[in-house]
Amino acid sequence: MLVTCLCATWCLTCEAYRATFAEIAERFPDMTFRWVDIEDESDVVGELDIQNFPTLLIQSGTQVRFFGTVTPQPRVLEAIVAACVRESMAQRDLDRDVEDLADRFCELFPQACGHALQAASAAR
Repeated sequence: MLVTCLCATWCLTCEAYRATFAEIAERFPDMTFRWVDIEDESDVVGELDIQNFPTLLIQSGTQVRFFGTVTPQPRVLEAIVAACVRESMAQRDLDRDVEDLADRFCELFPQACGHALQAASAAR
């Protein structure tokens, strides 16, 4: 499972949240946590318009389990990640740009997407 925090260098909330994100990553060693600056990596983010920070994208393979802005508190992030691990749910009614971003992340971080990427490719 891949947990990506979409932030911006100029965002003070994001800067303060980065340590929390790293701390929670240590609690889930079987998952991949990535920090993506939406301006420095705009070629990866594509057309997706991030309005608020921090925004999380949690995916299992190309299946988006959670996408949205979160309050920058450790308990919130840990609860969302734990729920995504426990439940094999998919978030519904996503903008196509979010789904495209999940696809791009699987291409960039194939080790985080594992067999789910291979299965999705075979299904296409």
